[in-house]
Amino acid sequence: MYIKGPHGEADISVLRKLIRENPLGLLTTAISSPNFDFLQSSHIPFVLDVEDESSETELGKLRGHLARVNPQSKAMIESLSENPHLNNVIEQDVIIIFNSPIQHYVTPKFYTETKPTTGKVVPTWNYAAVQVYGRAKVYYDSKSEETSQFLTQQISDLSRHAETQVMGFTGGDNPVDWKLTDAPDRFIQLLQKSIIGIEIEITQMGGKFKMSQEMGMGDREGVIKGFSRLESERAKDMSKLVQFRSDLKEAKKVQKRQLATILSRQDKPPSPDKRPEPTPLQPNETKNVNINFKNVNPQQKSLICRLPPEIRSYIYLILWKEAGLTQHVNPSDDWHDKPFHYRCIPEQLPEPVEQASESATGAETAMQPDPEEQAPLDEGCYYCRYKFDYGFWEVTGPPPPLEKSAFLPMLLTCKTIHLEVLESIGRHLVGDAGYLVERF
Repeated sequence: MYIKGPHGEADISVLRKLIRENPLGLLTTAISSPNFDFLQSSHIPFVLDVEDESSETELGKLRGHLARVNPQSKAMIESLSENPHLNNVIEQDVIIIFNSPIQHYVTPKFYTETKPTTGKVVPTWNYAAVQVYGRAKVYYDSKSEETSQFLTQQISDLSRHAETQVMGFTGGDNPVDWKLTDAPDRFIQLLQKSIIGIEIEITQMGGKFKMSQEMGMGDREGVIKGFSRLESERAKDMSKLVQFRSDLKEAKKVQKRQLATILSRQDKPPSPDKRPEPTPLQPNETKNVNINFKNVNPQQKSLICRLPPEIRSYIYLILWKEAGLTQHVNPSDDWHDKPFHYRCIPEQLPEPVEQASESATGAETAMQPDPEEQAPLDEGCYYCRYKFDYGFWEVTGPPPPLEKSAFLPMLLTCKTIHLEVLESIGRHLVGDAGYLVERF
């Protein structure tokens, strides 16, 4: 799915919401077979499992089931039966598309700013969708207890979600939901023999909300008013969604201007108590801050999630970018929509060859990429090492899926983050951004 900058949505909570409200996904597989088509797709209702709903990085798993007689099921079973070493996991990634019911044709007549002046407008279609990539495990052995348990749980969970969340059958003033136990056990057992289960561990997730964000404010207002005047409920819903996304775009512009002001260091937001500006730290100088690092597990979000997103961005751009970690910055024109593109991949980090000078700042100790450290070209990636007082980092390509925030996923996914790193960040906060410390 082509995701143009203004239309991209990387907020995991938003993507989860769309999937759960529209659980009917289009599953596509690509399996070589002499008996079945290489590309096959099926509409399947899924259950999305997430261990930590507050996590901004956890992608989760999808659980579904297909008819055993479905040619797509047969292709999967054939491939796995011939390759037992795969342990029932399909070798190729699968893709699932979830679509929002709010979609509509957009007439050029709605572009009330551009059409009268230049006439350079064409029709388009507005829609919203989530695209998921993952590794699929198939439960197809009808005699296996594991398969039986998986199918029973999946059908039960799916029915409960559809009855309560889709239908609204929650009891009380509403009807009571149907439960799997309402059907005869023997009937359910026979049903399970005619289906297979599929569990997909999500590896990538991205969203696209194409809601006229690429147009100017005048044209967006024309689209909003145009849809609101139509009689259909779908058109009115489209009008509301275009309005919401338009407001979101304008809010991001404001945030971008505010961040640019902060980065210019020409103006700093006043603190509530109007205390004087902090004195910059001198080399080798340390200072206590109002953050308790002593019992913080750096692989958890307990500390970092207390930081507002704009503060994370400030820390990142001031401290990390100046230290040379430019691999985390997407230099495209739409950086204000998704400025942070990459995550650190720490599994193959080199051992430090020497320690940074204690008196040196991060920017002073940043090193240029070492040509000798480049990965083989046939790996399709490049490799650079930077050295500064936060440690060593690796950069590889192509980029992993977009995340909501650079700073939080970086701290949660880079296994080399330690207590010294957090303390170092704390010391720098007092020097460069001490006025922000009391906010978290």
